[in-house]
Amino acid sequence: MKIKIFLILLIPFILCGCYNYNELENLSICTAMAFDLEDDLYKVSYLIANAKKNEASSEKGEAQSVIYNGMGKSISEAVDDLITTIPHEPYVTHLKTIIISDELAKKGVQNILDFLLRYPESRNKFALYITDNEKAENTLKILSPIESFPSTSMLSNVKTSSIYQSKAIIVEYNDFVSIILEDGIEPILSSVKILGDIEEGGKTESLNQTYLAATLKTSNIGIFKDDKLLKISNNEETIGINFIKNKINELIIPIPCEDNYIILNTENSETKTNLDFKDNKFNINLDISVKAVINEVNCKIDLQNDESIKKIASDGEKIIKEYIEKAINLAKENKTDIFGFGRMIYKNYPKKWKDLKDNWDNEFSNLNIDSKITVKIKGTGALKQSLEEFK
Repeated sequence: MKIKIFLILLIPFILCGCYNYNELENLSICTAMAFDLEDDLYKVSYLIANAKKNEASSEKGEAQSVIYNGMGKSISEAVDDLITTIPHEPYVTHLKTIIISDELAKKGVQNILDFLLRYPESRNKFALYITDNEKAENTLKILSPIESFPSTSMLSNVKTSSIYQSKAIIVEYNDFVSIILEDGIEPILSSVKILGDIEEGGKTESLNQTYLAATLKTSNIGIFKDDKLLKISNNEETIGINFIKNKINELIIPIPCEDNYIILNTENSETKTNLDFKDNKFNINLDISVKAVINEVNCKIDLQNDESIKKIASDGEKIIKEYIEKAINLAKENKTDIFGFGRMIYKNYPKKWKDLKDNWDNEFSNLNIDSKITVKIKGTGALKQSLEEFK
């Protein structure tokens, strides 16, 4: 009897479906959004998947996606303007990427974050990026022969760069907002730039060429204070930031040797951050352990000699220390604790944090930060000597 009652109660839920269900053909699927400033107005761009492209009758050369724009004094007004140009209702559940121009990010992204939080059907699981001296809309134009949509291409680029170059990080919307709302830490975002001819890179004909007219390239890291972009780091500062935040995977480190280089490739890196309070001062101690192999030797050196290996390791430690010092100087000069040292103080010394909180920008700039780097070379490759040694 109980089973019959349960089945009867279950039937309405099975039959009714989703309350806001729409046929796929009546929706415009948005995979990416771009936000720019133009003539003191917000410009919002949607990258809409071209559903016709997947049909058997689709014409050759037809674009996989289409960009729609809208402008307004506010984000909502710009989106309303955009919607009037789209044939069907925008559907953002499959949104993968949000790209914000560095020009707009410097003025603050709070309006964008607020809009996205309130946007219907948004899952807030998309990644955020900024541009490096480029209009955000332009990044949606660049086509790739490997990925169907520019939004997917951008995400793949950043993933690849984070794994094999350790120069990028993937930051999702929820994580970015959480850091803004948290005490003692400031957010960062990866940036992207365009190499080549933007106009030609957006043409489907360019995909049939051996050399692409334009490509999206992962750039460096943008450092923020609250919701405002302060600066985009350079290459060495970016590496230093990722070492301190324990985000290093594989990384190429060039070691000077005669008039050339020995190339170290990190295979494993671990950063332990320790906090202590001594003589009425806080101290941060970074303990960084790196395991690496020698990938390339372009000078005359005896790799069978232990002293040679020790020197290469020692030189690698010095270079990594320089990366870290440059990253720390960047953060201190801009008075933004992107490393979360303030958060460590808050969690471990909550009473003392109350005294430091309101003046943490200045306290952080004077914070003592020491680093100890240990590089261990695991291997020298198939050759025990450099080719120069055989001459």
